[in-house]
Amino acid sequence: MQESAMAAFKAFIAANEMAIISITAVFVLLCLLKFYWEKVGYFTMRMSPLVPEGVVYATDIQQEMLDIVKERALEEGALNVMPVMGRIDHCGLEPSSVDIVLFVDAYHEFSHPREMMESIVTALKPGGRVYLVEYRLEDPSVLIKERHKMSEKQARLEMEAVGLAFVLNIGVLPQQHILVFRRD
Repeated sequence: MQESAMAAFKAFIAANEMAIISITAVFVLLCLLKFYWEKVGYFTMRMSPLVPEGVVYATDIQQEMLDIVKERALEEGALNVMPVMGRIDHCGLEPSSVDIVLFVDAYHEFSHPREMMESIVTALKPGGRVYLVEYRLEDPSVLIKERHKMSEKQARLEMEAVGLAFVLNIGVLPQQHILVFRRD
């Protein structure tokens, strides 16, 4: 499942986002507090080759997670991966420094989601995108604890409250939304 999800994401990026990526070739991966599928840095390592001239920022609020990502990046030769220490209320990125932010099963874990998203909106360049991947609350067949799910309606409400505009819901995953938002 993980490889098909990654293939779908790559295809969407190739078809719809090359203009953003080619402008500055900066790609951001925020996997705060999450081990996803295999281990820490799963998406970080897979995004790194997509922007060989850019930077993949891997942010976390735990130094141990950043140490793991740094070690994996060195082992895998992902020299464009840059670990960034964040806080529970700030992503740790500079203003207008990134084009794309990806959350995979992470946003619902934030203790200070509004503050975190305000810092991310500040870090996004105008036209920058947020990709939010969360288990679908609307679907009772998704057998995961309710606290780990999020509805499209709730995600849109929270993202729009910090100034992001809804772009689309990419319906390619069997249990999760891929919601896309844009900073104007």
